[in-house]
Amino acid sequence: MTSLDKRVVVITGASRGIGRGIARVFGAAGDVVYLLGRTHAAGRLAGQNEMPLPGTLEEAAAEVSRAGGTGHIIPCDLAVDAEIAAAFAQIRRQSGRIHILVNNAAFIHTASGTPGPFWKRPVEMANIIDVGLRCHFVASWHAAPLLAEAGRGLLVNISFFTDSGLHDPAYCAAKAGLDRLTMAFAEDFRPVGVAAISLWPGIVATERVSLIAEQLPWLKEQLPGFETPDFLGLVIRSLYEHKDLPSLSGKILIAAEWAARQGITDLDGRPRVSCRAQFGSPPVALDALGTPSSTA
Repeated sequence: MTSLDKRVVVITGASRGIGRGIARVFGAAGDVVYLLGRTHAAGRLAGQNEMPLPGTLEEAAAEVSRAGGTGHIIPCDLAVDAEIAAAFAQIRRQSGRIHILVNNAAFIHTASGTPGPFWKRPVEMANIIDVGLRCHFVASWHAAPLLAEAGRGLLVNISFFTDSGLHDPAYCAAKAGLDRLTMAFAEDFRPVGVAAISLWPGIVATERVSLIAEQLPWLKEQLPGFETPDFLGLVIRSLYEHKDLPSLSGKILIAAEWAARQGITDLDGRPRVSCRAQFGSPPVALDALGTPSSTA
């Protein structure tokens, strides 16, 4: 397979967590993977009001390459439009197209999830909307022509159960906005062969969750039942390769439900359970699979 035959996958927020797990999966498939994010060995790490976490772009890219793919890092602050534009200009120069874009970058304030009304928390919680919604619109704007040029493209917005009550109102607003962006993107993408999907993971055993679990024995006991970061990569790879992908465009998919339909298990060989019953369903008009009973 030549470099021109390989899929080009772009992942924002790829130094750790879900983004890094998705990158590993596409690395194992032999793909060219561009990893965007702030945390890299020679530059910016966790910012103010963010929990310091392990992981760098360099480490993630090395995992991609060891798995059999080609990992490229592009240090990029997704809160800065000019840096997003420069990142996609570099991708155009080097690869000329994008097959899959995964909008995954997020900002989680250290005050997220603390008790009390939202006005008792710092106003900087609004940054969650900038890096969690606005930046994904900007990244998608720059990626759209490259996705169209691939002939078959997939844009995935990593969203979440917006009625879950987790985190903060700004977080829920950002995720709900991603769902609506997905629906709007799908209309414009349909004539050029690109699908847009909003993907809802369950609770994922990221570095952040694992560190918090060290202080909460009840949470630590539950970690083995959480999704691995790689699980989302397996789901996205299946979606891209699915013959009926266009019919799903503009919709919300719960990752565990799609995986159950396709016989996809997590790295430990176990299926994952949908959080629909726990956190609620997507809006009916956007729900790709419907209730579990209707998808059995």
